[in-house]
Amino acid sequence: MKQEAYAAQLKAEQERGRLLARRYNQVSALRLVCFLLVLFCLCLAWFGGQAWGYAPAAALAAAFLGLMACHRRVALKQAYCAARRQVLQGLLACFDSSWHGFSEDGTAFLNEKAPRLEDLDVFGPRSLYQYLCAAGTPMGKRLLAEWLSSDPPEADELRARQKAVEELVEKAGFSLELRTLLHLLRNGNADLAAQEDFLQKAVQPGPPPSAASRVLMWGLPALTWVLLGLSLAGLIPALVSAAFLLLQLGLTLFSYTRHTGALSPLFSIERDLTEYEALFVLLEKTEFHSALLAGHRAHIAAGAAGGLKKLRTIGAAVRLRHNPVAYAVAASLLLWDHHCAAAFARWKQTYGASLRGWFEAVACLEACVSLQLPALVRENVCFPEIVDTDEPLFRAEGMRHPLLAETDAVPNDAGLAHGTVIITGSNMSGKTTFLRTIGLNMVLAYAGAPVCAAGLALSRMKLFTSMRVEDDVSRGISTFYAELLRIRAMVAYQKERKPMMALIDEIFKGTNSADRIVGATAAVKRLSSSWCLTLVSTHDFELCALESDPVIRARNFHFEESYQGDRICFDYRIKDGRCRTANARHLLRLVGILQDQPGQEGTG
Repeated sequence: MKQEAYAAQLKAEQERGRLLARRYNQVSALRLVCFLLVLFCLCLAWFGGQAWGYAPAAALAAAFLGLMACHRRVALKQAYCAARRQVLQGLLACFDSSWHGFSEDGTAFLNEKAPRLEDLDVFGPRSLYQYLCAAGTPMGKRLLAEWLSSDPPEADELRARQKAVEELVEKAGFSLELRTLLHLLRNGNADLAAQEDFLQKAVQPGPPPSAASRVLMWGLPALTWVLLGLSLAGLIPALVSAAFLLLQLGLTLFSYTRHTGALSPLFSIERDLTEYEALFVLLEKTEFHSALLAGHRAHIAAGAAGGLKKLRTIGAAVRLRHNPVAYAVAASLLLWDHHCAAAFARWKQTYGASLRGWFEAVACLEACVSLQLPALVRENVCFPEIVDTDEPLFRAEGMRHPLLAETDAVPNDAGLAHGTVIITGSNMSGKTTFLRTIGLNMVLAYAGAPVCAAGLALSRMKLFTSMRVEDDVSRGISTFYAELLRIRAMVAYQKERKPMMALIDEIFKGTNSADRIVGATAAVKRLSSSWCLTLVSTHDFELCALESDPVIRARNFHFEESYQGDRICFDYRIKDGRCRTANARHLLRLVGILQDQPGQEGTG
């Protein structure tokens, strides 16, 4: 079982984390001992007159520097191990409802012009995006949101995404490593605006330093060092070397604002460059067969890792600005900002034009690795067949709701083509959940992800919904009128004679029953065409008569309940025909509102 496999991996990573913590403490202790021994040897040589003490002091100082490097490597391994544990814990959380606590819920991507995104829980708390998202960069999160919210892409593009996601499912080890690096990147990543600012400025190389500037950058520090050496040797007055040190510091301060503008793109992205470089190295050493992933890998393999390593070196040099004392020393001795700005300008000249493509390649990998999740944490999944037809088609076997735990979700079949489906059933029997199950699996299918079904074949259709309809007091819109606007948009698109699916939950519930039946009948007739597939849930049994209307190609389905004493039982299985049961009065009695006799029935 997948859950047990992840639990075993998590246990192994926890043990590895304990070993790394022990090693970290050991190296820390050795560093301290080494430092104290260096001080002891220096004191022995300086104050005790034992000149031989300088030799062990130098050796111990070299050992101390080596231990510092070792300490950093262990710390990096600890960070990676911790990220891997968190990734495994996240995968385990997706087997139940623990994923509801994930921080990325995509609320920012909700769009009032696309109400299906809220109706189907694509974005927002406890949403599909929150369940799937493994992206660590702003561009990756945005691309995943675009794939989940856009209309179906062209068939070739959709199949290319499917092949890419399918290959990532097969490369389990690579995918876990990729998720770990993305988790590290997510922890300190800049926002989308900062990343876009960096990308825009990185492709603007600007004029290279003039010959005079290059002479100044290299000649003045060299002359200053020579004069400093002569001063220390007592050959010239110290004021001469001090004057040149102050001159370099003054030149740095004079051009500080200009260099800040030139180096500013690095300020927001510099802390992420280590993780980006690790991502590029991972992608360069991995072979892909799917066209989408192979294309991105080829783009990155053309120098991305080496380019990011150089940029990271420049970023580390720029970071010296955060230490005022060290920065002042470097500016006085080396014209530090001038060299950093020149190095960044050379880097942009060489790599700037390729940078956006590298980041977009990573974003595509992030979206694909996010979409593979259903195949990682569920047993009953498949990659849907995209049928090339101009008619609406949706044919599913064993279809489950993607956001319910697989052990809790009840599978249902659906064989739907153009026409209207009227779904009746009692309260809480599963009508709305069934509509969302269809809608969410369509969203997954059109994004290129595996779907939660034993089998699914569907055509490319534009998806409309009318479910969570609310009033808007500020605009003077009632619930009923808000739903009318939703239905009007469906009818307007229907005139374009393009394949579409409309999911309408409890149609026109905001008005009286007589007007509701008249309005619902008219709406269904307007949506009846060979290119439109409409599913309507309702408590109004009168709409079931549409099945016999010669103009409307309608079919009736229903959900039903059974009773065990005062307890209502639902099987959540969709069945042919109209509903014959109701439970509203029973529920009213259960909550103490209605005091009728226990055997009395009512409408649903």
